[in-house]
Amino acid sequence: MIRNLYYAVWANLSELPMIARAAIVLAVLVAFIWMIARPLLFRLLLLLLHISSLFIKLICLIGNKILGITARKSPEQYAARYNRMADLTGRCNERLLTWSTRLKDKHQFHLGRMLLLYGVLMLLISLPTLLKPIIAEEYIPYFSFVSNLYQKIEMPALEVAAVYSPLFSSEESIDAEEPDPTEDLSPDVWLSLSEQGRNGSNVRAGPGKDYQALGTIAGDIQILYLGERNGRWVHIRTEDGIEGWIYDSLVTGVPEEPSE
Repeated sequence: MIRNLYYAVWANLSELPMIARAAIVLAVLVAFIWMIARPLLFRLLLLLLHISSLFIKLICLIGNKILGITARKSPEQYAARYNRMADLTGRCNERLLTWSTRLKDKHQFHLGRMLLLYGVLMLLISLPTLLKPIIAEEYIPYFSFVSNLYQKIEMPALEVAAVYSPLFSSEESIDAEEPDPTEDLSPDVWLSLSEQGRNGSNVRAGPGKDYQALGTIAGDIQILYLGERNGRWVHIRTEDGIEGWIYDSLVTGVPEEPSE
């Protein structure tokens, strides 16, 4: 049940642009880490420090018992060793107490730090989009590391969510389910790979080589043409459900664009 709801939400998110999707996902993730995971980690560290303190006291007690056996033969040597052990135990406990106090002081909710972390992550993800009007397109990949990393992380969830119905139905999806009977629906156009593309062709997330490769297709696979072109790039969907863009020289059967 929880799994179905999880992927149903991802099905809704898949309808959003990548940056909007990242904004929602990162907001939930940062809030979870800062408000739930972080306090649990602090509590675990405090517990480990407490256990360490008890362990040191146990070792000191066992040492005192061992030294007590030799006390009768050499009381002065016993006293010196006992003082050294007591001093070492005291310093260890003092250090553990200091660490515990620091952890308790840091175990607070800092809204400013959480918003700063969220802002930095969103800036890094949207950096390629922000820089497109400023720098040449050939240099965009140098600033796309975080954006590509985020897309790789979310890709498995999006691929599984493709077979789930969205949790929240929008008006557009309702209208799409009820087509106008008077509308002339065009038949599906199926493409196939050209000789050049049969050895392996990348399906990318957008119309350009700088976009992430969603998968590789080869052989006699059938490809559905989605009726959209962007320059030399064609919008398609594979038999496996991968939707993306492919270079037009790698496929055959693409309808010619109507002349204006």
